[in-house]
Amino acid sequence: MHWLKALDEFSRRQLTKDWTEARRRQFIANLCVAGDEPSEPKAVQRALDQMDTKASGTLTHISMMIAAMGVTAISEIVDHDSERFICYLTIGLYLVLAVMCLRCMSVIEAKLFAGDRNILILRLEDDLIYRRELYSTVNTMTAVLTGVVLVLIYFFYFY
Repeated sequence: MHWLKALDEFSRRQLTKDWTEARRRQFIANLCVAGDEPSEPKAVQRALDQMDTKASGTLTHISMMIAAMGVTAISEIVDHDSERFICYLTIGLYLVLAVMCLRCMSVIEAKLFAGDRNILILRLEDDLIYRRELYSTVNTMTAVLTGVVLVLIYFFYFY
């Protein structure tokens, strides 16, 4: 599991490297205004809940695409091994996207802090920003891969 944590930390650094402190503060302030919420912790918690909802919707789409590609791979539409390989490769890519989507929904590891809740709030904000960037990446990649699959299905059928 150490390699998984290292991969997660690498992803976090890469996806959040452009977030300055000023941008971060503006983002949190915008959450408060958009949600009509004067409390930053409540605004962050609501945003995390919304992220869970979005990620679960995307995960549902990914699951359906995995099933569709699995059915396509064993159907009569695909009659060459190279086409079958493309189907299985696409399933593999969707599985990677599914894991990334699950990370967008995972529970933050927060230790209990005696007295200083600001540290906990900062960690929640960090996790929200990371999940936001990760979800944005997953959503874009899912849309592109779904478009590619749409073209491939027609190619397989008419070729």
